[in-house]
Amino acid sequence: LNTVRPEYLLSFSDYNKFIKTNPLQGDLKQKTLERIFPYLSTESWITLFYQVLKIYYLNRVTPKSFKNLPGMPPHEATVETYMQGSNLYSVSETILLKWMQFHYN
Repeated sequence: LNTVRPEYLLSFSDYNKFIKTNPLQGDLKQKTLERIFPYLSTESWITLFYQVLKIYYLNRVTPKSFKNLPGMPPHEATVETYMQGSNLYSVSETILLKWMQFHYN
């Protein structure tokens, strides 16, 4: 989570207190900060929740559990070998993409 700064997880009033105690962090003007802080905070919280889900939930999605899902035909419940070796998606993410693709079509 190197993109999430812990101070962006604070409320705006707490963030202002933090800035006052650490003047080196406050390089933005107050008006600019009021405008962009909600976006920075929301992005930080979403990134944090995504990482929590990825760590604690996605590791439970396995090829074996994918094959045992009801409603998935056996020939569709396989993960292609070229996707298993992906350096972009994990095997669990690939399985979820395959499941979403099947139910979308």
